[in-house]
Amino acid sequence: MPWQNLTPMEEINRFVVLAQSGRFSVTDLCEQFGISRKTGYKHLERYAALGLAGLRPRSIAHTFAAAHGGREPEKGSGVPGRDKRRIFGRNIVVDF
Repeated sequence: MPWQNLTPMEEINRFVVLAQSGRFSVTDLCEQFGISRKTGYKHLERYAALGLAGLRPRSIAHTFAAAHGGREPEKGSGVPGRDKRRIFGRNIVVDF
């Protein structure tokens, strides 16, 4: 029998199908798939709410933009001279 190469999406689908079958407890399935129960229940809730579309990976980029008012974070640390004399390695602020 050849090796099976499963994508994370296929693994999540398999987890949900086995959980919906009722043959295994969610705790046992989470142990078998190597995920936490919190993650297992998250996948089941998303499947119940949105079907297979809810199991696709989600981007968190929109939450970052919303948290910052849709703008990039301000540059500069507030320490004068720090941005001018930036060195690699340990960050040191030196008064010249």
